[in-house]
Order: sequence, then structure tokens, then C-alpha cells
Amino acid sequence: MRILIIILAILSLNETIHSQNKSEDEKVFKFENVEVIPLFEKCKPKKKTEKEKKCVKKEIMNFIYGNFKHSLVGELGLWTGKYEINSKFIIGKNGEILNIAVKSENLELKKEMERVLNLMPKFSRSGKVNEIAVQTEYSLPFKIYVE
Repeated sequence: MRILIIILAILSLNETIHSQNKSEDEKVFKFENVEVIPLFEKCKPKKKTEKEKKCVKKEIMNFIYGNFKHSLVGELGLWTGKYEINSKFIIGKNGEILNIAVKSENLELKKEMERVLNLMPKFSRSGKVNEIAVQTEYSLPFKIYVE
């Protein structure tokens, strides 16, 4: 059995996920909409935001791929096909990972992704809007292809 795991970092373009009635201090901004993006520990600040985004996405993917228990797919005896695990989490104002939410049709894959996301280290820099640290939502679809 051949197993192929693909991680796609698809990010939404909406500005906030919470009600407009919340104060600026409580709002959660989408990763794509903060003026200064949160930085993952291995990424260095760059003058061009696109280079920072590319680094953050790459490092998150590397972290998940490196910590996801690949043998679980074989242990579960999954049928040939595509399995989706949709995840999102909030990067807090101090860079901590908060409010991890994972959806998957397979409970064991869901638990494994939750385990991996709970291992994720603190970000070295939080997202900022108007030079103020804000909570930032990051969405991560994860696909497993079993052939």
C-alpha cells in the first residue's frame, strides 16, 4: 500500500471570525489580513511580508508532517481514497497556540492532528494590526491520500 500525505495551507480572506460587536481587543483576524504576520520560531523577520508568509506556511507544514504519526494510516487500515483533516487554531497575542479545532470524518485522524497541533511551539512574534498585537486565526487543510 502506498501512502501519500499532502498538506495544503489554504487561507481565508475574511478579516475577522467573531462578531463585529466585540471590542478591537477581542477580535480575531485571519492570517492573510494582519498587517504584520505571526512568525514561526524558525522564520526570520524580512522586509517583504510575502517571504515571511512563505516561511511560516513552510515551517508549519514541516512541523505537522514531521510530527504526524504516518504509521497510523496503515494501522487504521484505511481504504484507498482521500481523507481530509481540516484544522484551525488561533495564534495568541503572545504567540501561544489557542482554540485548536479539528474536523475529520475519521476520529483517529482527528485525534492525531489535535495531538500534533498541541505540540506546536509558541510563535516568536504575534500578528499585528495598527502596530498592536492581535489574535490571528490560521486554517490548515491536511489531506491524506491512500493508494
